[in-house]
Amino acid sequence: MTKMLRLMRQAASGRYQPQGDLADADCVLGQAFGFRDLKLLSPTPGPSNLDMAYEIFIRAPRSIELYLQAELVGSVLDLGFPTDLVHQFGSIGDRITTHEILRQELQAVVEDGHQRAALWATAHHIPRCQAIAERLIKDCNYNLELIVPPGLPAGFDRWSAQWWTRGRCRWALKEVGLVIPHHLAKGLM
Repeated sequence: MTKMLRLMRQAASGRYQPQGDLADADCVLGQAFGFRDLKLLSPTPGPSNLDMAYEIFIRAPRSIELYLQAELVGSVLDLGFPTDLVHQFGSIGDRITTHEILRQELQAVVEDGHQRAALWATAHHIPRCQAIAERLIKDCNYNLELIVPPGLPAGFDRWSAQWWTRGRCRWALKEVGLVIPHHLAKGLM
C-alpha cells in the first residue's frame, strides 16, 4: 500500500526522487507523453515531447545511444543528434503501452551491452516508468543500473490526442484512479 500511495502522490504532483548521476549514463531510454493528431496531417509529437527532446539534446552527451519512443525521435534528430545513435520504438500515435515500450527498449539496451541507462519521461510519468523499468530489470535479471535525472519537464498538452495528457487533473484521474492500481495488481511494477 505504501508503494502505491507514493507512486500516486508522485504521479499527481510531478515531484519525484532523482536517482544516480546523469554523467554516468551510457544510454538514454525515452518515454513519450501524448501526441497531436491533426486529422488532415500526420500525427505530431506535441509540446510535451518537444520539451523532452530538447532536454535530452541539451543534457545528454552526443556520444551515447538514445532508445526513444517514436514521438521523441524526429525532434531529437531535428535538433542535430547523430542519426546513428538514435533507435526508435513504435510509431507516432501507436496505442502501445509504457510497459511494452520499456520492455522493448530495455531488451535492446541490454543486447547492445549497456550498463547504465538514464530514464527520460515527464515528471508526472516518471514514477510509473521507473517502477515498471525496475520490475522488468529484476524479472529479466538484467545487469543494468537505472538513472533518473533531476529536473524532468512537467508540461501537459491541452490539445493532445490522449485526453489524459491534456492536464494535471486529467492525468491524476487516469494515473491515480486506474493505471497505477491496475499495474500493481497485475504485478507489472
